[in-house]
Amino acid sequence: MTKLYAYLKIALAFLLYIISAFTVLDTMYSLVIPDTVTAVENAFGKFVILIFMLVLAKFSLTAGKAQLKVELNGEQGDSTKQSEPIDANDTSHLNNPDSVIQEPGKEADK
Repeated sequence: MTKLYAYLKIALAFLLYIISAFTVLDTMYSLVIPDTVTAVENAFGKFVILIFMLVLAKFSLTAGKAQLKVELNGEQGDSTKQSEPIDANDTSHLNNPDSVIQEPGKEADK
């Protein structure tokens, strides 16, 4: 069932991308309105909706791919992920987005 939800999220993302393409065309068409103020207001409103749809499509596609990957690989969620202790002299963890910044003088709870 989770695989079905993953495919539905991916399908929703592609649908949003297709609607976004039509919105771009409609935005260009709205700029040919003879009244300048109306044209700019109409184009700006459609542009905001376009950005919103693109963001939703991106998150939907990412979530669908991640859920499908978990379903196909049989992995557990991120809550079971164990982190390794970090050596104080090792600086390779500084660019890791999952690294935790600790306050100076305090040790991490183990």
